[in-house]
Amino acid sequence: MKSKLSTIKRIVSLVALAVCLFSFCFTPLTAASADVKYKSSPFNVFNPKVTLDTKNAQLLLSKKTLTLTATIECVAKVNVKSVAWTSSNTAVATVSDKGVVTAKKCGTALITVTVKRLIGSDLKASCWFTIFDGSLSLSSSSLSMNVTDSGDSKTLTCSVKDLNVCTSNVTWSSSDSSVAAVSGKGVVTAKKAGTATITCKHKEYGTTATCKVSVTEKKVLNVQSKEQSNGSCCGGAAACAVIRYFNSSFSKKDTDLYKAMGNSSAVYKINNLLNKYIKNSPYSYGTYKTQSSYQNAVIKSIKAGYPVIALIKITSKTYFKYTTNGHFTVIRGYEIAPNGSVTFYIADSYRTSKNGGRFSIPAGTFFGYSKAHGYKYYLILKK
Repeated sequence: MKSKLSTIKRIVSLVALAVCLFSFCFTPLTAASADVKYKSSPFNVFNPKVTLDTKNAQLLLSKKTLTLTATIECVAKVNVKSVAWTSSNTAVATVSDKGVVTAKKCGTALITVTVKRLIGSDLKASCWFTIFDGSLSLSSSSLSMNVTDSGDSKTLTCSVKDLNVCTSNVTWSSSDSSVAAVSGKGVVTAKKAGTATITCKHKEYGTTATCKVSVTEKKVLNVQSKEQSNGSCCGGAAACAVIRYFNSSFSKKDTDLYKAMGNSSAVYKINNLLNKYIKNSPYSYGTYKTQSSYQNAVIKSIKAGYPVIALIKITSKTYFKYTTNGHFTVIRGYEIAPNGSVTFYIADSYRTSKNGGRFSIPAGTFFGYSKAHGYKYYLILKK
């Protein structure tokens, strides 16, 4: 009986000793050595290893440091000879003997922890570090847009440059929202001719990226002008083109309208023809003494969907086949460049094909400005 009790006592003592040793070997390190932890795994005691709390990390250059934690599994502390940290690229990132990674410049570096054991081979674990400065990159550095009836919108996306990943953690703004507005999701909408700068700012990093937007305002009406039957009946041809724009079944010839006009007070006669053949015609004539007021009147009329008949003086063959002190032509469109310059599109069978039917004031052709017409700009346009 005594022998049995003695055996039981020895077993209990051995178990108690084993528990003490196990507790000692797998107790986590103190705060002073917080870069390494020990973990027991009773179900996998034959697979010792070391792991890091992350395999890939990003570190903002301005934040400087980030601490890695290594966990040693199934290895008694008394069997650990040393724990060493190394960096594959110390110019980008260094690492202390406590696992503190310090950013030096943008780039990548592999941080490795090596555990040397008294008994057994070395254990290793690594983490790729990407050091970045938060610089942003936009999908476009410049945009060319056009104001249309339906609106012109384009979407910009923002990426953190060194990470090459899109981000929505940004704010958007425009230097001139009257030219180009931008939504909180980077959708840019053209408003009027001009230039604007769209700025994207990261909420956390404070970094920015910009895109220059150039907006052209353009509208061209589908007005077709047939070849004049008589080179001198431009008034009839212009009237035909405008009337046909509103009424495709109109079949009269320019010569018919020219004869109906007579040779005097041509501006008034053309105006009367428009009112006769266009139902509820809104057309009337006007005179403008300055180039800017003339241009504004043309643009306003075309914006409303009405082509303009202009009386012009042709001083150069740059856009026409001849020169004359009085010629009627149809202005069917306008274009305002980002720098504010204005050009017009005409529907005139006598013009050359140069510049796609576009010309500006004066650009060799001076609108309705001649001694015979009182040095004024003449238009027949929407009231």
